[in-house]
Amino acid sequence: MKIEELLAGCQYLYHMAEDGSWPSINTYGLLSTSALLTKWEYPEKEREAICCMHRPNSIPIEHKVYGRAVLRDQKAIDPRKLRSCLTDMMEEEWYRLLNSRVFFWTEWQRLKWFLGATAYINKPHVVVTIDTRRLLGQYADQVTLSPINTGSTFLTKNHDSPEPRGRGTLKRIPEYQMSWVRELAVDNGVQNIVSFTLSVDRLVVRKKNAEPEKLASLWPSNDQ
Repeated sequence: MKIEELLAGCQYLYHMAEDGSWPSINTYGLLSTSALLTKWEYPEKEREAICCMHRPNSIPIEHKVYGRAVLRDQKAIDPRKLRSCLTDMMEEEWYRLLNSRVFFWTEWQRLKWFLGATAYINKPHVVVTIDTRRLLGQYADQVTLSPINTGSTFLTKNHDSPEPRGRGTLKRIPEYQMSWVRELAVDNGVQNIVSFTLSVDRLVVRKKNAEPEKLASLWPSNDQ
């Protein structure tokens, strides 16, 4: 896939973050789990233990200088289902892969559906909207694309098992051959995320299939 082809179908990217996380993201960037644990100076053994295991719940982490951050839960992954759909990797390798990247939705509709999923309905989240062209202008070489939601084992329409996944699921832009992109990921994260940010909103979905309710606009702030 060429960058212009990607941009033709994906002008904006969306990242769903933990409620209350924007001040930290604004200051230190949108970092992967692995990068966060490194910056927060977690010992190597603890970082490895967290990055290669399933997280059924979010994990808050604290640092005397950087303050509080939250490692997002992986409720959308059923470990048993993941085991059944991995083609050439162990579960630990897959979790490590996910934890080494920051992921963006390429479609608003899919993000909206996820906000209304059973695990997140009635729970406010921060949604960061990104200008794809500007992001790719600096990070294209660190981007991978996926035809599936890599962090979910929910069954998709007309499928009775999760979509297969493995080493070839995430590909660099020039290597990507699919006509659609479900996710865009950046290795390690985006430290200067504000440079590419169009808006940051605090959103909640109150009931299934409802439109997200905007609780607050967090970016740009009134003094900018």
